[in-house]
Amino acid sequence: MRQTTCSEKQETFYWFSLEVKIAEKQKKRIIHVQNQAVYRIKLTTECFFWNIYDRKQKNKAMLILNNVHKSYVTGNNSLHVLKGIDLTIEQGEFVSIMGSSGSGKSTLLNILGLLDSYDEGSYYLNGTLIKDMNEKKAAKMRNELVGFVFQSFNLISFKNAMENVALPLYYKGVTRKKRNKIAMEYLEKMGIKEWAEHMPNEMSGGQKQRVAIARSLISKPKVILADEPTGALDSTTSYEVMGILSEINNEGITVILVTHEHDIAAMTQKIIRLKDGGISQIIKNGELRAFKNQYTKQLETA
Repeated sequence: MRQTTCSEKQETFYWFSLEVKIAEKQKKRIIHVQNQAVYRIKLTTECFFWNIYDRKQKNKAMLILNNVHKSYVTGNNSLHVLKGIDLTIEQGEFVSIMGSSGSGKSTLLNILGLLDSYDEGSYYLNGTLIKDMNEKKAAKMRNELVGFVFQSFNLISFKNAMENVALPLYYKGVTRKKRNKIAMEYLEKMGIKEWAEHMPNEMSGGQKQRVAIARSLISKPKVILADEPTGALDSTTSYEVMGILSEINNEGITVILVTHEHDIAAMTQKIIRLKDGGISQIIKNGELRAFKNQYTKQLETA
């Protein structure tokens, strides 16, 4: 048997070492590919569950505003009213918006109610992005999702209480007999059924506001927007109206009101303070007790 020469041994060792190196490289490449695959699966899974979480958050939140800006242009002048509003209001919250004149309260409320558009940012209402909507689509969403209550009541002077309450159902194509029947039910809930045939000029401020609230509820909205709902009322009637809004909120409807009155704001779950077009402070939950105590002390020392 022929013995293997030294050079043959070296050559065999060389090829063996080369095969080992190639095998190690292939093993590393396989491990790398496997790690990449695991990473991609992990990343995809995380993105999938994050998207689900994000959708759930959007579904849970009734209104979400991200960096919302609004300006009004008159000639060569531009007035920057809202300056990067970031705000989330959950479903079923009772929120008040406060601020001095010119702080942007009314503009913010108009955007929330689809009565005005915004220039920059994003606004989600009940999970739907509100952006570049034509008036027809905006009106449809308003009628389905939003009810309005105004300081001046905005009742139609030549229609009685029942007809004023039934008006939103007219735009939904509900027959007169059916909408009047439903309107009577809501007037009864407001405790003014006996005033159904009365005209607005025959009613007190409190009665008009009850009619306005009934009108805002008849289309079963998810959000009630109230612009100074107690501004034209005396203290006793104001507290009665706030009691009605609180009962509405207890049924799961999100209520957002604008007010200048500290005692009215203190009856809500969260206070959003606006200043110079931005949110300067948000007071909520336990902090409201301190806010109420502070307001009470201010009244005592006044």
